[in-house]
Amino acid sequence: ILAALHERNATGHGRLIDISLLDGMLGMLGYLAQLAFFTSADPQPQGSQHPNLVPYGAFPARDGSIIIACLTNGFWERICAALDMPELTQDARFDTIEKRRDNRDAVNEIIAQFTRQKSVQQLVDVFTAWQVPHAPILGITAALAQPQAVARQMVVQTRHKTLGSIPIVNRSITFPGEQQPVPTAPPVLGEHTDEILRDVLGLTPKQIARLRASNAVA
Repeated sequence: ILAALHERNATGHGRLIDISLLDGMLGMLGYLAQLAFFTSADPQPQGSQHPNLVPYGAFPARDGSIIIACLTNGFWERICAALDMPELTQDARFDTIEKRRDNRDAVNEIIAQFTRQKSVQQLVDVFTAWQVPHAPILGITAALAQPQAVARQMVVQTRHKTLGSIPIVNRSITFPGEQQPVPTAPPVLGEHTDEILRDVLGLTPKQIARLRASNAVA
């Protein structure tokens, strides 16, 4: 939309925008489409794993799960250091991206043996110390309560017609320096009937009362 508005301002002509839900999903295939193009085969479901990068995905902790992402050989060295297994960097089975992919099960089991012994927070601490890309897998409640979400005011209180004050997820786009309106609560059935009949359809109070009396609206 912004590109079309910019074009209008530059040329004086409007622009039709054609966006399809199907096109959007196909555009998000990314490297999976390239794999299909070059191998002539459909990539198979792999859960959180990556088809080419290993280790990459969810690993079990003592009290949950954590994502680890090894994007380059440099990160593999950091992972080995975090595991306190620097000798793995010299292991001929794992010293290239291709070899780790081909030995995926062995790599993942080594990582999992380490992660199973520690809590999620302990893993976050050690991987942060060694600058390994990672993220704890959070439930909805934990995700909404995490310090960054609180600092960003992603949960606010709003007024509901029958429930009173309720928590609601805030808007994800903000404009610093401007007062952000609190999102409205989901309306109860018929809450805005009179408002719509009056302000949108332009009906008089008598016309609205007649509709109610005839049970045309509730």
